Amino acid sequence: MKRFFLSSLLLLSPMVWADAKSDLQQHLRQITSFDAQFSQVVTDEQNNTLQEAKGSLQLQQPNQLRWQQTAPEETLLITSGAQTYYFDSFAEQVTIMDTQSLINSTPFVLLTHHQDEQLWLNYSVVENKGVFELTPIEDEQSQVKRLDIVFDKQAQGFARISILDATGQQTQFTFKDSKLNQPLQSSLFEFVLPEGVAVDDQTQGE
Repeated sequence: MKRFFLSSLLLLSPMVWADAKSDLQQHLRQITSFDAQFSQVVTDEQNNTLQEAKGSLQLQQPNQLRWQQTAPEETLLITSGAQTYYFDSFAEQVTIMDTQSLINSTPFVLLTHHQDEQLWLNYSVVENKGVFELTPIEDEQSQVKRLDIVFDKQAQGFARISILDATGQQTQFTFKDSKLNQPLQSSLFEFVLPEGVAVDDQTQGE
């Protein structure tokens, strides 16, 4: 969950992949910032609901992301530059991760890295009835097996994002009260270490 929180495609020609990937990148280029509330539903392989949550998402180009869950438990993920911070208030622990390694393990961070052409070579993209499906080409190390993105046809922001992980669980985020391409304060993407929390620094030795 930290790394998000981490067959039939082989029958498609590279040209189909390239067109869908270009279309998706074009959509992302039009989003300089995005600010919205989300509701989250996690289901298992049998479509049984395991968890429901809510929170907020802010992203700003280039490479800035803030994902905050406010209920039922408070968690916070901030990506800005070389490091990514994940704070679990219940566990009173902060995990510090190398952003590049996080990008390599999940396509989710591609939302703010659409300009990195080399990175996009690691993912296949297909479009099916308005749903962009991203899949790691070499997925042995990826905790995310597929990322689906649906854009709001009117506002052009995100309407829904779904994540299928290696365990078969699916997490769906639905957005509301969206604000598109409005300047966001830089302080939103600055992480201040709370006092007295445990720190798991996974960047050491990387």
